[in-house]
Amino acid sequence: MGKSYDNHLTLELYLFALQGDLSLEALLHLGHAHLLERCPECRGAWDDQGGGLPAPFGQEPVEDDPDATSHADVEESIRRLSVMRKLDREAREDVEHLLRTPRNEWQRKVEVGRTRFRTRAFAQRLLSECRERVRNDPLLAADLVALVPTALRWATEDRKRNWALILVARAEAYHANALRVSGDLAGASMRFTRLEAQMAKAAWASLETDAEISSLHASLLVEQGRHTEADELLVTAARLYAEACEVEGAARVRLKRANLAGVVGNHSLGYQLHVEAAALLDQESQPNLYLGAVTGQVLTLTDLGRLENAQSLLEENLSTYEAHGGDYGSALWKCLSGRLALARGRPQEAGSLLAQGRDEFVRLGRTYDAALVSLDLFLALLDEGASVKAAELGRDLVEVFEDLDTPRDIMASLRLLADAVTQVSTKVRTARDVRQMLRMEAFRRSL
Repeated sequence: MGKSYDNHLTLELYLFALQGDLSLEALLHLGHAHLLERCPECRGAWDDQGGGLPAPFGQEPVEDDPDATSHADVEESIRRLSVMRKLDREAREDVEHLLRTPRNEWQRKVEVGRTRFRTRAFAQRLLSECRERVRNDPLLAADLVALVPTALRWATEDRKRNWALILVARAEAYHANALRVSGDLAGASMRFTRLEAQMAKAAWASLETDAEISSLHASLLVEQGRHTEADELLVTAARLYAEACEVEGAARVRLKRANLAGVVGNHSLGYQLHVEAAALLDQESQPNLYLGAVTGQVLTLTDLGRLENAQSLLEENLSTYEAHGGDYGSALWKCLSGRLALARGRPQEAGSLLAQGRDEFVRLGRTYDAALVSLDLFLALLDEGASVKAAELGRDLVEVFEDLDTPRDIMASLRLLADAVTQVSTKVRTARDVRQMLRMEAFRRSL
């Protein structure tokens, strides 16, 4: 074949194709070439008919077709991909260089330092760094993404480069979201208000960007307890993703709406939205999202008392949990089975399943998940009549959730659970209330 095309079709390549930075013909070309490189039988058949540089699907472009893609076009697209990868590597290096210098020097470095600090690739890298770091260090994420407007000032001054306007708008939304995660709700609100005004003026042309901003703004509204307004923004985001034919974005927004509906007690709407999300997702290529949609259906069916439906759905998807969820999927399946057993009035079976799932979560380092399951285990112990064990578990839960920086109102209720003299009926009511509050807290942390 002259040159090696032994490259897998990675998620990166698919994203490049979706963004328009890699032609679909080039993607097909790489896939065909990779097949010939890896499969002797396919390579033999190709060589038998003359071989040569493989075109997409092994067919030469039709010469008199003005829309046909030539080998030169494919090669040019592949060359551009190589350049993009090089630029991304350099941008990663530049961010690492920046992180080794004091933060108060960052803006100045981007303004007058190496020219690579003022490129599209560097700005895109800053957005990626913000997404990756916002959970563990939101203030660092905010400081990094705040550099994007400076890096692209040259490209936004004439307001003609739409890609630059889009990146700056996304940077503003990411900055606002990082402030939200850090607890600065007022600062986040101010930035989203400014973005909304710019969106109304159609300052940039991108349905996906508008949808992402709406979804992130909804997260802030959830934090502020403005659930109805948050849901309205998520409806808008879902519509925008649909208009942009962005299926995964539309599914993610439905999952977000479903979780919001669940924590405010609208389980019927939550179930419907989880079903819609699952219908949009492919369990092979999007296993984590698909499992989330199925898990949401099982939980909401359980909350609705439709236990037979929940059990059937869970059993139908056992292989999916095992194949795609790994150890996490196995733990999750046991916990869901335990919750169903608890709802069916089988506390001993529930306790066994929940304890197994909790222990697996602990081994996986998923402390918050393990603590949430422990609350269901607490209810199982109460139903079983093991009040002494329940009290011991309640005291353990107080310590665990304190270490997880749980809000004060929830901690007060948890301490009530741990009170050995509290009546069992009070404990059960309180445990259910706390479980609902913790579901809301878990949803907030996932935003």
